Amino acid sequence: SLEALQAKLLNFPLAAMARHAPIIMQFVKCLEAIGGHSHRVVPVVQCLFSILRSDEGVGSVSEDKHASRQQAATTVLVLASREEAGPALFQHITGLMEQTQEMWGKRCIRAGERNALYEAILVVSSSVGYEQQQKTLEWIWSETCQHFNAPGWQESTLSDGLSLLRSVGIKQCACVANDPSFDSVKAGKERLEIYHGIQLIERLARRLLKIKKTKGGEALLAIVPHFKWTIPVMVRLLRCLHFLACPEGRKLLGPCESVLELGEVERAFILGMTPHGVSPAMFVSVTAGGAYVPTSSSSIGMENDSLESLRVFVRGMRDSAYQFLGTVSEVKVEDNNVAASMGFKSFFDTMGSALNEFYALIMENIESQDEKTTRMLIRGFVCPMVKSCPQHCWRQWLGTILPPFLHHMHTRLTANWHSFLTGQRMTMNRGATVQQQQLASASGISTEHGEEMLKETSLRELTREHLSLILVIATGDEMGHTYFHNKKKGKLASPPSATIFQWLVAECTQAASSLLATTVASLTWPDTDTGMKAIRACRIALGLTEKSAGSLGSLQSFIAKEMFTACMSCLTLPSHADFQAEILLVLRDIITKHSLLVSPVLLSLPNIDQGVLDSFHQAMAMKNSEKDQRNLVRKLLLRSGGAELKALAKQHSPGSKIPQLQSSDFGSRSNKNQARPLLDTVSTSEQSPLQNLF
Repeated sequence: SLEALQAKLLNFPLAAMARHAPIIMQFVKCLEAIGGHSHRVVPVVQCLFSILRSDEGVGSVSEDKHASRQQAATTVLVLASREEAGPALFQHITGLMEQTQEMWGKRCIRAGERNALYEAILVVSSSVGYEQQQKTLEWIWSETCQHFNAPGWQESTLSDGLSLLRSVGIKQCACVANDPSFDSVKAGKERLEIYHGIQLIERLARRLLKIKKTKGGEALLAIVPHFKWTIPVMVRLLRCLHFLACPEGRKLLGPCESVLELGEVERAFILGMTPHGVSPAMFVSVTAGGAYVPTSSSSIGMENDSLESLRVFVRGMRDSAYQFLGTVSEVKVEDNNVAASMGFKSFFDTMGSALNEFYALIMENIESQDEKTTRMLIRGFVCPMVKSCPQHCWRQWLGTILPPFLHHMHTRLTANWHSFLTGQRMTMNRGATVQQQQLASASGISTEHGEEMLKETSLRELTREHLSLILVIATGDEMGHTYFHNKKKGKLASPPSATIFQWLVAECTQAASSLLATTVASLTWPDTDTGMKAIRACRIALGLTEKSAGSLGSLQSFIAKEMFTACMSCLTLPSHADFQAEILLVLRDIITKHSLLVSPVLLSLPNIDQGVLDSFHQAMAMKNSEKDQRNLVRKLLLRSGGAELKALAKQHSPGSKIPQLQSSDFGSRSNKNQARPLLDTVSTSEQSPLQNLF
């Protein structure tokens, strides 16, 4: 029986397998498989704690042993997350907290293992109620708060990019290379402490959000009292990291500039270099001569004075900070009475006075950030922030951030895709490192070809993420499913403020224009996911326009020429074959609403004359089914041939320029208090001062 097997496992002498990390790993997995029930979980957790204590006093252990220890700590979290285990473990919550604190005080456990145990304790506390959860969070974060909330530490570490590098940089950085006071050992320890402190804050916030979504209740509100120290640290850290990407910041890095780029482990993973069953880190380590390469999930080597250690810190901290800010942007109180008693309504109401800091975080030096960084910014923070913003805060927050951001993304994506589609080189002119040459030789992928593949992959991923943001603005979710489902069921709200896009149309028309131009341009880019999202956004934009009476308004002109041309040309793309039906629906709607304006475009195509066009309109009037109308549009365009449609798109470059639209183009009345960006674009020549948020 399982009880008998558990008894044998728990009585197994740990000392016998202390030197055999693979055996410990399998042993831990066995404990995880049988220890999930309430009557078994307590002894299993105690056994896992014993494994973590087994290396007390040992100076250093192997990488495999570290992995097995991390697995033991993670297994405690997995067991604590099971529904039936929480109440059983809560009876021993005091002991779990004391043992964890004791092991951390003696440094029997690493920071990553400590974070997993802390998260497990928070999960166990959450099974009891909000008050206990709040007390536990206060206890877990006390040490991190004491460190990060010290004014002296913030001033010396997070004042600007230079202060950050002096605190956590490496000796190769140009700004500290000739500084005799720089201590690389001290910087390594600070780097490790900040890294795991930020990760602890982010992972516990994400856990509370998960508890709220799965169980409901007020779980996420436990984080509100900690806004005053967590959010300022995250914002200041991100602004310092963003500064490093600008020309002045790169001068501070000097020879370490490559820490801003993909590491070899990430490159190997993206390029698919690694053999089946071999981790990217191990593959890179072996092909590069056996030197261990730390990854974002490991802190082995984080304290080392090496480029890879600093790279893992920079990229890991950016991603964690983005995700934390995205998580806390979802914090809100639904009940007005509870909100009044707490003095808190939502993230946006509370942080409104610090909007200039969030604006700077997003827009400052954004043109210097690489594609992956910008993608993670959109995915981790911008998208959740836009999605969670309450309607009464749209003007203050979205009216400030979206206009410049959408304009930047349109300029950036259209330029990059033009370079890619016209065959221009997308790689930077820099020599390959010795390690990259070794990887290229081992994988059979040349360094130059690998750079091109990485650039293309990064461009596609950034484009898809930005189109998800566009759909959030247009529909409320990343794929538009909710909008079209409600429309089909007749549940769609009718007021102009139903979606952010409808609000932009009335209040921030230039932002809506940037969004439309990007949407139309992305139809012509050969990427399936991008095209699918773009065509849905086009359907929504069309739904907001009034039927043309022949007057050539700026929006009607844009739709009849730019959008219509883009839709016709994208029918010829193999990447768009799976959703041609949706493309044909948009073409049908454009022809129906703006027939007088699109007629010159259709008549300019070969094999289409006025007689053919008249016959088409007569047939459309007789066919009522959507499928039949789609087929009529397809037959009309097939008369011209795919080559002509492609040539039409190349000639006009649809969406490459942002149209100058007015709210009246959408049938909306322009508000006298029309929203404009509340802040000027941040200058990128030097880093603006980092002010306190409170």
